[in-house]
Amino acid sequence: MKVPALDFMMPGFPRCGTTTITHLLSEHPGIFITTPKEPGFFKPRNYQKRQSWRDYAQLFDGADPQAVQGEGTVTYTTSWPPELADPREVYRHYPELKLIFLMRDPVERIVSQWVNKTQQNYPKDIPVFEKCTTHYSIFLDTSRYWNHITRWLEYFDDEQVLAICLEQFKENPRQLMQMIEDFLDVERYEYDFQTRLNASNVARRDSNFERYIKRNEFTYKAAQLAKQILPLDRVHQLLKNEKTVQWDEDTLRWVRKELDSDSRAALEYADLNPSYWPKMFPGESERS
Repeated sequence: MKVPALDFMMPGFPRCGTTTITHLLSEHPGIFITTPKEPGFFKPRNYQKRQSWRDYAQLFDGADPQAVQGEGTVTYTTSWPPELADPREVYRHYPELKLIFLMRDPVERIVSQWVNKTQQNYPKDIPVFEKCTTHYSIFLDTSRYWNHITRWLEYFDDEQVLAICLEQFKENPRQLMQMIEDFLDVERYEYDFQTRLNASNVARRDSNFERYIKRNEFTYKAAQLAKQILPLDRVHQLLKNEKTVQWDEDTLRWVRKELDSDSRAALEYADLNPSYWPKMFPGESERS
């Protein structure tokens, strides 16, 4: 059994900017990121079926032997049983592994995940936004960052864990990338910060269904006509972006209450104060 060298992993969190960060890290000559960046090897449905280690190892075939090697399957912390990875199994194979958790204002993360899932039409019966947090645990529970991080801390030491926030990247991208470089013990590198990937309110890659439609002349013309003449709610949902989603105030208060203690603990672990997440903690505006 060939177990590939793995130096670090970004197991969380979905819709927090990990695609952009891993893309930037892949530019670094001393860092290797797998393609795809989310191989999902340790997802229960993959690992329990004993997905071939050889297949996993092949993802690292192009790596420089001297490079720091990593992957970014953020769905390892998605609160959805087929996705949630077991840190014990990861530790069993990689006890020296370093973990990077990229977080985000949980209120904004929920909005972003809903927009993303709506675009994917998955699950098919996904409710309107006002009910997503009360009807689907995945939206709320994935935002319980500290709950997820503590699962990994049962096996990995604090020195092996870096908890950071998307807001830090927005505030000073170079400084955040240097934090990651120091954590991974690699040299400084000048990144291209003009690239923004995987955002729900910018251009996105077509789904398989959309690609099928565009390849078929008849269905493509029919779809274009439908957009012009049918006032379908689904079309409007797909056109929504994160900035246009409106919270019901009662639901928002409930979400803030549910996530309050977990969010404060996660920020404290990252040595940040609540002002970094103004949607989650309105009024707490003083930055440390």
